[in-house]
Amino acid sequence: ENDVNPANKALRQKGFTAKHQFKDVIYTSPDMEQVLQTARRIAQTDHTVLIRGESGTGKELFAQSLHNASHRSKKPFVAVNCAALPDNLLESELFGYEEGAFTGARKGGKIGYFEMAKGGTLFLDEISELPFLLQGKLLEVLQEGTFYRVGGIKKISADVRLIVATNRDLEKMVKTGRFREDLYYRINVFPINLPPLRDRINDLESIVGDALPVICERLETDNLMLTNEALEKMKKYGWPGNIRELENVLEKAAVMAEGSFIREEDIVLENPIAQNHTPVSLKEKMDAYEKEIVKETFLKFDGNRRKTAEELGISKTNLFEKIHKYGICLLYTSPSPRDTERSR
Repeated sequence: ENDVNPANKALRQKGFTAKHQFKDVIYTSPDMEQVLQTARRIAQTDHTVLIRGESGTGKELFAQSLHNASHRSKKPFVAVNCAALPDNLLESELFGYEEGAFTGARKGGKIGYFEMAKGGTLFLDEISELPFLLQGKLLEVLQEGTFYRVGGIKKISADVRLIVATNRDLEKMVKTGRFREDLYYRINVFPINLPPLRDRINDLESIVGDALPVICERLETDNLMLTNEALEKMKKYGWPGNIRELENVLEKAAVMAEGSFIREEDIVLENPIAQNHTPVSLKEKMDAYEKEIVKETFLKFDGNRRKTAEELGISKTNLFEKIHKYGICLLYTSPSPRDTERSR
């Protein structure tokens, strides 16, 4: 089946194919188990999903996995980086345009990403970079399920499942007027928070074991193995660039390696002072303790915010602030529309 978007071709060149679903996600950490429990429950729905996480945590691959686990998996997955397109082109790229809509418009017009993804999934990465005017148009699409091409007068059905992602603090952007509050609540019904690699460092060996053969195949070299010293050096590093940085380090090491092993000296770290950070101050230790208490209470009440707030003796507003402060991923159990509305 032909791709409709160059982003899909790029994914395949990286070794990511349609086989990647949640069963392919490598993890041992409780944080990732919590993320996957949430993802499995919402994959079969058409709800909009907001994926949050630092740069390089694999948000696009996770969006692809959500698509592949959904009933739309046979239809297109179209990935768009909102930060990579100029503001003056974003609207026509997303919604398409009619012939004569503007100077230089293609004869016959052009379909946009929403039409390319018809029946499937549209993934908007870096949603925080969407211009304010376009945020309003996206909100209208989510509310009405239709849109107009630029220069068009005919309504077009938006038959897509929307997944968005960001590494920015959307709550802060809402408070400062840079992101629409109504759009924020519309996309934030089911947030998924991907933990950084430094918080799941025990998964590193398995991730390397999955990524290194793909890298060796791409470089057309024999399969390589890491020495224990090389692996320990990598485990002590803080990985500010997360899995993307890990893959880059492995690729460089595979090029430099002699024989069948990647040795400690082959692992070149750009920021060697970025060691794994453990809480040392009293505030950090208290925050870490509070995070664990909130998470355990959520698990106890299966993600029910009202019961969790009552158990902790705090308001729902205070609980909401702690959820986003600590990046806690919620577990949902098919809430009723009224419960969903209340929890906002």
